[in-house]
Amino acid sequence: MGAGFGFNQGQSGQDEQRPSEHDYETDPRFPSGRWQGFYKQGVKPGEMELDLAFAAGVITGGGRDPVGVFTIAGSYDTSVGRCEFSKRYASHAVEYRGYRESQGIFGQWQISGQFARDRGGFLIWPIDGQGHGDQAETHADVPVESAQEVCVGASPER
Repeated sequence: MGAGFGFNQGQSGQDEQRPSEHDYETDPRFPSGRWQGFYKQGVKPGEMELDLAFAAGVITGGGRDPVGVFTIAGSYDTSVGRCEFSKRYASHAVEYRGYRESQGIFGQWQISGQFARDRGGFLIWPIDGQGHGDQAETHADVPVESAQEVCVGASPER
């Protein structure tokens, strides 16, 4: 999945370094590899496929969704389960903030550009390689307000 979604190309178009497998996070809540999920924008969820690497508090990767191909760069904190990352398309970036919970990483995305402002909820989860992890149908009705609660005043104990 990685190279096909632009994982190895940063904004400059140059190859970015993916962490070696021995550097991957050992916390089972943050497995490197294939993830899937959705974001809520308006009434219809947008599905996304991702290839993520978690290593030493840094998230890198890429993926695709209905908007197009994107790269991911950000950070995570295993002590509280918090994740923050930018999803960069060729034309713009979207900021994501959330927490790792039992269902996956759940939170809020936001666009704060000169010409556009928008926000909504999201949920992504790892695919275990056995065809499990298809949670989109059970979570497609997650209200944006619930995702916002995760990011605004959320406690690590959630």
